[in-house]
Amino acid sequence: MPTADACARGEQGFPYIVIRLAAAVYQCERLSLSNGSPSARIAHKNSQLIHPGVDEATGALDADARRFLEVTALNAVQKFGFRMSVIYAADDCVFLEPDGSINRSKEPPSGGLSLTVEFGSPPQRDTC
Repeated sequence: MPTADACARGEQGFPYIVIRLAAAVYQCERLSLSNGSPSARIAHKNSQLIHPGVDEATGALDADARRFLEVTALNAVQKFGFRMSVIYAADDCVFLEPDGSINRSKEPPSGGLSLTVEFGSPPQRDTC
């Protein structure tokens, strides 16, 4: 099973989001990037950032686009209850906490298991 290290190596390109589902259990979310009027969404396999500060050719975000993405992700953290990180590069990320804090780091999440779930949806249970 893949680990969060695959995300940390940027195998899906930068930037991307890591959602902490539980201790040492992560989900990576790709970000679709476009230049345009500010809009963002964090959703299972459907996360995107549209902002005038997006460089579509390189995937680089200016300071305003980063802040817009971080606020959007922080709102998702508070809505869904999962801690998240926005990974801009192998040595540039932010950790977003349910208490509203944003902690900058040079070390993205690593290790653990990488799973895919539809966050925000109730878990499916088998019945007997």
